[in-house]
Amino acid sequence: MSVETYNKLASRINERNYGDSPVLPELTEAGLFITCRQVRKGSLAEAVGSNQIAGWQLYTDSIAISPRCTPGKTVLEAEFWDGATTTRIRLLHDDLYLLTSYSMAAGEDCYTDCAYYDQNVLIRRQLRSDSASCARYRFWYREQNGRWEAMAQQFLGFEGEENE
Repeated sequence: MSVETYNKLASRINERNYGDSPVLPELTEAGLFITCRQVRKGSLAEAVGSNQIAGWQLYTDSIAISPRCTPGKTVLEAEFWDGATTTRIRLLHDDLYLLTSYSMAAGEDCYTDCAYYDQNVLIRRQLRSDSASCARYRFWYREQNGRWEAMAQQFLGFEGEENE
């Protein structure tokens, strides 16, 4: 099903929504470029880079909102946004991490049968600040056999920050 057909159907369903049903999002067609690689803890800071403008980290003992990891702490999972690319870090075991990067793209090396919608996700009250009450995410879908199936979620920073 094309994005145009999906959006027409979603619009009709949403018009009949009586308030109890979830609203179907409008999708925007785009290409998605994804890369994955494994890195050791000692190479993590270099692999993420220093151009990050937003990010969050889950450590063994806390959660932090910062564009940089805290040196000396073990990161279990983290996401960073540099204005164009999202970098997601996930601990696999010991000191080995999976580093996945997501960016909107066009060309032969990317997924071209994709669509997305953006959504704000509330941040836990204890972690909120004046500039960060919601995290922005882009939810990616891929057309598979006439259906739009969830493919990836991309962190886009926080509400109130200059991300675009």
